[in-house]
Amino acid sequence: MLILGDDASGDGNGYGVPETLSILEQFGNPSKAVLVVNETQVLGNGNIIRLGNAATRAGETGVVFGGGSALLMRGRADAPVFTSAADGSLSFQPNSSIFVVDPFGSNQLTDTTVSEINGRSDVNLVSLNPNLSLKLENVAGEGWFIKHGEINSQNFVYPELQGWLYDNPEGFTVDSLNAAQKFFARVDNEAYFNPQQSHKLIKEATQLGSLLGTRLNTLRVRGESMKKTLGELHTIMEKKEPGIYMFGDVGGGLFFSNNLGGYLGSSRYRATSETVRIGAAGKNAAGLSWSVSLDGGHVSSKSRHTVLDASGKQNIFGLSLSVGKRFEKISAALNGSVGHSKGKITSSLPGSMQMDKLKTRVPETLFNVGGDVAYALTDELSIAASPQLWVFPKATEKTSIGSQNAFRLKNKAQVFAEVPLSLRGSWTIPSAADTKIRLKGELGGSVKVGKLSKESRLFAVGTEAKEDISQKNFRRWNGFGTMAVSVKQGRFEGGLAASAATGDGKLDAALTARANWNF
Repeated sequence: MLILGDDASGDGNGYGVPETLSILEQFGNPSKAVLVVNETQVLGNGNIIRLGNAATRAGETGVVFGGGSALLMRGRADAPVFTSAADGSLSFQPNSSIFVVDPFGSNQLTDTTVSEINGRSDVNLVSLNPNLSLKLENVAGEGWFIKHGEINSQNFVYPELQGWLYDNPEGFTVDSLNAAQKFFARVDNEAYFNPQQSHKLIKEATQLGSLLGTRLNTLRVRGESMKKTLGELHTIMEKKEPGIYMFGDVGGGLFFSNNLGGYLGSSRYRATSETVRIGAAGKNAAGLSWSVSLDGGHVSSKSRHTVLDASGKQNIFGLSLSVGKRFEKISAALNGSVGHSKGKITSSLPGSMQMDKLKTRVPETLFNVGGDVAYALTDELSIAASPQLWVFPKATEKTSIGSQNAFRLKNKAQVFAEVPLSLRGSWTIPSAADTKIRLKGELGGSVKVGKLSKESRLFAVGTEAKEDISQKNFRRWNGFGTMAVSVKQGRFEGGLAASAATGDGKLDAALTARANWNF
């Protein structure tokens, strides 16, 4: 094995003996005779192997690669690998190999001083990029070159995007100045990454927003805010006298899953949230009730996937309002909300890729309109339906590798409806005359209809490469339950609530403390 290159000067292939033997083993090379010129792999004279000396052995010298031997090469833009002082030659005997580290580099094997390469039909010409075959050709007046052969497009994760990169190889090298080209050249190169997991890495690195479930987190936080605003509306509906009260609450949630439904493959996912909310609710003499609230929340999430581990943070803010009226056994309400999330995700690429961290910024906006209808079965129990329409407008996720922009994911608008059905209960617990204790609970399920997939267009920044992709990110069925206790004394009321839900995130659990001041 001849290791060609100078790693110290940046011209080499960057591999020592262990890395080289690992590459050979991947291809089942039977013999591992390795020549390392010195510790820095410096060949000298511009990293060129010179064949012979015209004054003494012109036309009779050359380099012969015997059976089982190999040349591991990476082309240079400014010089060929081999040259000669006269009419030198190269010979590759049967079962010898040429391993090409970067098939998109210059890959000029010789200049015009090498007239013939013997045994070129017997050499195993191996591209370390499995998506590309190679061939050896003589270009008149220039020398011998390793040329691109057939492209195996059936192996592409993104046929249109990767197809454009492979059909436009200028700049598409493992050392490209363009971060997206560099990523795709290395992830498909066996010298940089395990080919058995390359498909997973491509999907995970280009869709970090989905790895962390940013839309799911936004829907979860805004959905809880909507439910709490409706809850305050029902509380004011139950009051016999008109009035207004201020309320506030702080809450925390824990969400986890061992296989995040709808997202990329199997994963381990968990997130925690903290939310602060303030608002007001009131009822007039005609019995019309209203509630409005402002809230801000923070979500920290982590996920572990086949290749990447990712962590993210989201700040989510929103406004919710509702109006309604209670009749004898029926209460009806209308509600609406708007929220915005700013998310930032980071993930480290595998060390073998020799690239900087991935960083993604994910903005999300969510609009909601809906209603709530409840029918009293008894004084304590009621059944309710709360249909909601959710709208995610268009948004763009931006991913960089280090300080360089790499990918853009332009998400299309996503619209779907959710219809929760539930059984609600409210019980008064006997207590002191000036204290009122109430226990409330809800148990139900919901079904979603509409666009449950996140449809996007992926761009490789700095190129014309793009791909339309679609990924299901919400499950159709969900179940939920809530239990809360409140204590009222005079103008002040406090409460504690615990809730759990299954579905999109497998299991969500939240604990909320609230405080009201009536006036």
